[in-house]
Amino acid sequence: MLALNGIFRLVTKHGLEYPGFYARLYGLITPAAFLHKHRVQFFQLADIFLSSGMVPAYTAAAFAKKMARLALRAPPAGAMVAIGFVHNIIRRHPACMVMLHRPQPAVAAAANGAAAADSSSDQRLGVDVYDE
Repeated sequence: MLALNGIFRLVTKHGLEYPGFYARLYGLITPAAFLHKHRVQFFQLADIFLSSGMVPAYTAAAFAKKMARLALRAPPAGAMVAIGFVHNIIRRHPACMVMLHRPQPAVAAAANGAAAADSSSDQRLGVDVYDE
C-alpha cells in the first residue's frame, strides 16, 4: 500500500511512466481488503488515485463495478465504504452515469411515444414506467 502511494507520487509529480499502476490497484481490491488492519488508509488512497479527471472513464467504470460487486459480499461497514466509493467515482466521472441510467435518445423516445399511442398496452419494452 505504501509502495502504491510512492509510485503514485512519482507518476503525478515527476512524470514517471508506470502503465500498470491502475491494473495493480485493481488487483488489490478484493474481499480481503475489507478485513485488513489498514483498510481505511487503503481506501482513502484508492479514492485519491481515482479522483483525477485524467483517469479514463473505462478505468473508473471498472473500479466502480468491482466495488459495487464487492459491496454485496463485504461486511456491513465495508459495504458502506464501497457504496461511498462508487458514489465518489460516479460523481467525479459523469461518463460513468450510463452504468446507472442510460437515457433514451430523442428519436427513439419519439418513436416509442408514437408506438404507445397506437397500442393499448402499457407494457412497452425498454421504457421505464416510473420516468413518465
